[in-house]
Amino acid sequence: MRRRQLTAMLLAACALWGCGPKEPPARPGAMRARPRPTTGPAATTRPTTREAPGRVVAAGMLQVGQRFIAIEDAMAMGRFDFDRLNGNLPPDQFRAEARSTVERVIALLVRATLALGEAERHMTDKQKEMIEAKVEYAKSRMITEAGGSVDQLKHKLATRGIELKQVLENERRKLTIDFYHQTKFMLSIVITRKMMWAYYTANRDTYVTGRKVRLRVIAVPATALWPMGVNDPTDEQKAAARAESLKIVRQAAKDLAAGQDFKTVARRVGKSIRARYGDQWDAYDFRGKSRIDLMADKGGLWPHEGSPAGFRDKVLAGAAAELEQGAVSKVEQTDRCCYLIQADHVIPARNVSFGDAQESILAILRRREYLRRENAYLLDKYRQFERLRTAEDRRRQVRFAQLVLDRVVADYCGKERPP
Repeated sequence: MRRRQLTAMLLAACALWGCGPKEPPARPGAMRARPRPTTGPAATTRPTTREAPGRVVAAGMLQVGQRFIAIEDAMAMGRFDFDRLNGNLPPDQFRAEARSTVERVIALLVRATLALGEAERHMTDKQKEMIEAKVEYAKSRMITEAGGSVDQLKHKLATRGIELKQVLENERRKLTIDFYHQTKFMLSIVITRKMMWAYYTANRDTYVTGRKVRLRVIAVPATALWPMGVNDPTDEQKAAARAESLKIVRQAAKDLAAGQDFKTVARRVGKSIRARYGDQWDAYDFRGKSRIDLMADKGGLWPHEGSPAGFRDKVLAGAAAELEQGAVSKVEQTDRCCYLIQADHVIPARNVSFGDAQESILAILRRREYLRRENAYLLDKYRQFERLRTAEDRRRQVRFAQLVLDRVVADYCGKERPP
């Protein structure tokens, strides 16, 4: 018994120190297990943090610091820029025009990725909740614009090879960086009264309110006086309609000169023309019909109110620029219509005082200084990143940009924009 115990103990010690029995050698001709491949889709799609900054570690992935950028990230971030490209161009020309847009999107994405780490480290739980709420709001807005359902939104994005999660992640990254930068830079910005005065004096033309006008119009289009049921009148019929239009407007001018109210005269003119058509007024459609309704229903009050340049009709624009409040123009005639115009209400142009402009100037200068500081910060981050990269790293980023460009050409060239 004692001998058996000693033998068991000796065998256990040998096994512990590696001097136990070895595996038998493989027989000649036997198949050996092959090592797992180090290349191919399965290996190249798993990134590793051991790679150098800025290195392409997978097909369609670029490492920036300890983070990774995928082709889908670039597609999501640049989707509005890519939509503005002319997809009707031939592929080679489209590729040439899209190249600069792709390079700019990747550069912005790299800078945002470099800034994201610091921003996330400084986020509190409350701030993270606020950001997630804004992401959800952005998602609901996109769903509404796409037609009201998540499936419609996903289909719309899929036409450009983009997934919804990539779009939301891009929105989350943007909000996180913006939130942190607002806290980091905006609170320390100081704008003095002297700075605001300097901006005001340098941009005086900006602080002038333009002339604003509301018009009442008697407008009798010749088409309203064509013979009923005639869509292609003769030259004699057209001339007769123009002459009658001028006669109606001249009579309106006489009524105004006799002291009648412009609104009353306009209503009477509009209703008298509509009365010609009787019950068939709604069935007729001709150029200038809405002007008859404006006179009959609203006393000629024109729907547009604002600067003279906002009136698309040149006759109305000229009257809006010249007439004083309450004044009536002379009778104006064109090939299509006769006019009588009153400036119902006029707000003259005036200079905005420095006191009234201070609030808007303060916002402008604070925003300008914020952008200056943010750009300087991001540029410094990018320069530090560039110092760590080798020539090979830069070549790999160029190859990554080529992959993105290939994707843009495939998804956008020769295809219509999604609705």
